[in-house]
Amino acid sequence: TAYEITRWLEFRRVLFRSNFAGKYAILYWEAGMGTTQGVIVDYTTGNVYDAPINDETAFIGCFDEEKLKQFSENLGSNKVFFKKESNLLVLRSCDEFDNNGIIYRFYVWEEKNKRFNLLKIEKYSF
Repeated sequence: TAYEITRWLEFRRVLFRSNFAGKYAILYWEAGMGTTQGVIVDYTTGNVYDAPINDETAFIGCFDEEKLKQFSENLGSNKVFFKKESNLLVLRSCDEFDNNGIIYRFYVWEEKNKRFNLLKIEKYSF
């Protein structure tokens, strides 16, 4: 979307190399009230693609941060997890139906179609 592209232009000066799936950069930012937004950028072409990083998949403002740290092995408030040479994206959010619940969503980047596919969802309570 236009908003995401504008955000990408703001980040472009600090992006020096890819950080996801070999040639992509995942960019995400806090959007206020515990929400996060993000995109994936092809480092070689500059093309910007949608990422499933949004209010539903990466929201963490609905439970006790101390309990979350204990449950999540001190991951803190991180909501977006990925590695440079992997095409797996993991997003953490709170469960809107369980105030003490966490949802992990696992996505895989599909290079051919330039999109993320949801692999599975895991829910935990603490």
